[in-house]
Amino acid sequence: MKKRFFPVLLFVFVLFSALPAGAFAEGNASAPPQIVSEAAILIDQDSGRVLFEQDADKRLYPASTTKIMTATLVLENLQLDSVVVASSNAVMSIPSGASNMGILEGEQLTVEQLLYGVLVQSANEACNVLAEYMCGDVDTFVAKMNEKAQELGMQNTKFLNPHGLHSPEHYSTARDLAILARYAMQNETFREMVSTAQYIIEPTNKYTQRRVLNNTNYLISTLQNASYYYSKATGIKTGYTSQAGNCLVSSASQAGTNLIAVTLHAEPQADAVYSFIDSKALFEYGFSNYETRTIVKTGDILAEAPVGEGQGVDAVALSAKTDLQGLLPSGTDIANVTKTVTLNENILAPIAAGDVLGKAVYSYDGYELGTVELTASTEVKRDLFIFVMNRIFGFFNLLWVKIPLIILIVLILVLWVNRRIKRKRRRRYLRSKRY
Repeated sequence: MKKRFFPVLLFVFVLFSALPAGAFAEGNASAPPQIVSEAAILIDQDSGRVLFEQDADKRLYPASTTKIMTATLVLENLQLDSVVVASSNAVMSIPSGASNMGILEGEQLTVEQLLYGVLVQSANEACNVLAEYMCGDVDTFVAKMNEKAQELGMQNTKFLNPHGLHSPEHYSTARDLAILARYAMQNETFREMVSTAQYIIEPTNKYTQRRVLNNTNYLISTLQNASYYYSKATGIKTGYTSQAGNCLVSSASQAGTNLIAVTLHAEPQADAVYSFIDSKALFEYGFSNYETRTIVKTGDILAEAPVGEGQGVDAVALSAKTDLQGLLPSGTDIANVTKTVTLNENILAPIAAGDVLGKAVYSYDGYELGTVELTASTEVKRDLFIFVMNRIFGFFNLLWVKIPLIILIVLILVLWVNRRIKRKRRRRYLRSKRY
């Protein structure tokens, strides 16, 4: 029995050894993580490609992740150094025990200080103060929040306040919050704020001492809890209410790969905060299975374009105007990336080196990785003789030139024929006179 079994094992070993190294790349990929949160999503920050999702379109309460939209609108509409005076309504309308930074009625703070309060300390009253300052009242500001949500394509989101405290009709989804986070992270000031572990507010007209704001996102800070620290984390915002559970919109980077994770409604546990645990698991899954690769380098020759009226040449090599990087499954052979070239129509000399003459779109497995503009790698001078002849022929090919020209030619032919007929008749007449 053993003697019969050995050749079979040997055959299987040889067969598997003969297969290419990447044949089991997909099989070797780590399995998607088991997520405790009710809904979750992981996306590539640069392209928006979804790498993992779990009930990503389920409407849930976003809690303080709402503040991402509040901060985004403020950054797009207000100056950071503007001084704001807190109203009684903005401060006192926040229920006791809700997250705050201790703003007092009449206190003067800059927009920048208030934003750090919103994004670092998760201060609810700071959201109201900013909303009133920007729009005059909170309701008008909330209307702008919903307008922005629609503009960004957040189809399953409705905001009723700028801070995220519970309201039955205040909801979003993991997918929508990922869309929002990806947009918000394009703003450099936002990125800086959400990555700040601690922020100091100097004495104001209402405080004689400094206030220390500590980030509620334990992925980026060990100041309050070191258990969840994640060295690859770069932001963004936590959320919690008893109805929403623990929520987290977070970002992380490794070797040029930038990811965004959203986890919603992780039920509070006595021994663990699963919004952090789930997010770390999602990031590790993403970094283990995907990597950002250089697809094209600036100056790479990617195609050739036909050129008309060139001096001694009828084509020009096209090179990449910029680098192109894209997210690919780990171990992917770049040769398997698909390139689709589109050239400008009717390319004619003269052409300067660097002129954009087309584009190349790169994709892999149905996902578009990006687009690179194609530029002329060399100068192409115009052949003056060909240019002039083409213009002459082109002129006579114009319809408004052709029709009068044809009519003129026909008239000339008619006149010529008529003249010949008259000559023949005259000759006959003269011959008849002689006889």
